[in-house]
Amino acid sequence: MLATTCTLERKSSTKDASGGMTNTFAAVSGYSGIACDIQPASGSVQMRYQQKGTICTHSIYFAEDVPAFAGDRFTTDDSRTFLVMGIRKASPGRIQWPCIVDVEERLA
Repeated sequence: MLATTCTLERKSSTKDASGGMTNTFAAVSGYSGIACDIQPASGSVQMRYQQKGTICTHSIYFAEDVPAFAGDRFTTDDSRTFLVMGIRKASPGRIQWPCIVDVEERLA
């Protein structure tokens, strides 16, 4: 059940009016309105990221392969923002979710 839609965004740098660089995020072409399911990260997933010194609050499940990389972000149709921490591709014999993205929710 994919109850949410989201947009994959990638960091890009642009020059501001004074010539300095500003980091922004831009939508990745072809990856907006992607159906997904967002769930709190399991304890074992959270522990795996804590061992690396990072935080993972949620896992996003996709029914298709999504070309996300650590440092990208997803914004949802209800304005939530998630920073990509890692990606898990489907294991052999487990094809229900071809792509699971572990993320940290960023609050405004």
